[in-house]
Amino acid sequence: MSRTCKLVVWAVLLLPCAARSAPRASDAVRFRVDAGYPASLYYLIDNMAGGSFRASAYYWEFWRKRYGLGDGDRAALERYRGLRDAFEAGRGSGDAWALLFAGSRDLDEVWAKAAERLPAKDARALKAVVLRFDRKFRPYWNKHGGYLAREAARFESDGMPAKIAAFLARVAGVLELPGDFTRDDLLVLAWHPGLKISANMMHGFRLGRVLIVELPEGVGYEDQVDVAVHELVHDLFAAVPKPVRLALSERALNGDQRSGLFFLQGMNEGLATALGQGAFMAENFPKKFDPGGAWYASGVDAFAKAIFPEIRRALEADGTLRSSEGAMIAALKPLAERAKLGAFFKSHVLLTDGADESLVESLFNALDVGSVDHYSPNADPAQREEARRRIVSDPARPVVAMLEPRSLHAPLTDLLDGMLDGDKLATVKKLAAGRAVAVVSRSKSGRLYLLLLGTKEQLEDGLAILPALDYPAAGAVYSLTDGRPLSTW
Repeated sequence: MSRTCKLVVWAVLLLPCAARSAPRASDAVRFRVDAGYPASLYYLIDNMAGGSFRASAYYWEFWRKRYGLGDGDRAALERYRGLRDAFEAGRGSGDAWALLFAGSRDLDEVWAKAAERLPAKDARALKAVVLRFDRKFRPYWNKHGGYLAREAARFESDGMPAKIAAFLARVAGVLELPGDFTRDDLLVLAWHPGLKISANMMHGFRLGRVLIVELPEGVGYEDQVDVAVHELVHDLFAAVPKPVRLALSERALNGDQRSGLFFLQGMNEGLATALGQGAFMAENFPKKFDPGGAWYASGVDAFAKAIFPEIRRALEADGTLRSSEGAMIAALKPLAERAKLGAFFKSHVLLTDGADESLVESLFNALDVGSVDHYSPNADPAQREEARRRIVSDPARPVVAMLEPRSLHAPLTDLLDGMLDGDKLATVKKLAAGRAVAVVSRSKSGRLYLLLLGTKEQLEDGLAILPALDYPAAGAVYSLTDGRPLSTW
């Protein structure tokens, strides 16, 4: 999630339901809350080791300022990363490693789990690495970490598990999930240093069965619970049977093509936002619910607010997504007509060379895209490999790359996947000489790419032109000075 989020570690168990399309609230969902030290220590170390989270900068900066980061620490993090990657290899969901720590009462329980699940040599190495950071961090935790347990206790005493359970059961009905749908998830409250490095200070993350929502000291659970609900709605939406998804897509595209495509591209993130940040907060925290405030990044925010009235009606009247989709698509029509880059509604973004965080903000403003993951392939080898792995493993998502023309040959070769073979590459390099250009094309595997080529200064000036361009399906090169098409194929 790429919005101001929250930190809580929870566990959600979706038990077998009644023989009805929608599970009953009384037996469908059960929560337990883990706000313990092992999960927060894991999250700290994993972020510093270059894990699968986007919060690393906060934890690096905290540790560097407070304790320093010497060669021994760096070597320990490298060892940790090797142990984790070897353990997770072939396991798929990414939660097996996290579950060594999440849900554990103390580090002794972590060591016991590691002894059962890792080779003896690796278990000993993991213990040595974790204890290295534990020795410094535990005194800080003992002084400052108690707020997580207090917030977890408030969460329980306020009856929030039952309220979320009832809400998700209704969502399952709207999505017409099968009666035997089950989940077995852990939702964890994790420590966050509270540094304000960027506007998106806090995040929520899903690793298989483990849901992590960050919570700094001084932030109450009620300011973060919408993030947990948002992520859990994602789980429900992902469980919609494939035939139902295909039928939904067919009906959407047989209507207004542009609005239908916009609907399908934004539905996953937009639905989770309309339900988590919208309907759940409106029902359970009406004083905190702000219909006009920012629920998410701008593109998703507008999408979620457009479908919110209809999805709320479906919740209140035992309706379904199928019966409401026509009204939602109609509500999105004005947005779809303005979305010149609907195909890039949710994209991976690569930053290289002169590109930096400020260009990401400009990209948000120029394209009105939704949630964007951004990576830096020119970073250290481990981070570059993580970027490559995540992008290659998700071939359906488009890729937006901002780089200088000289970087077309490396380090992005394996990600471009034949997008600019032979004559196309030569043409693009020639057209990009001395000016900024936008290249739209598809790779051999069919992935859609938008390459923004130029210096940082050229791209900053040229991004404002992007919304005015028309993007053919086959591919084209546009000038980012005046928007003229320079070449098509």
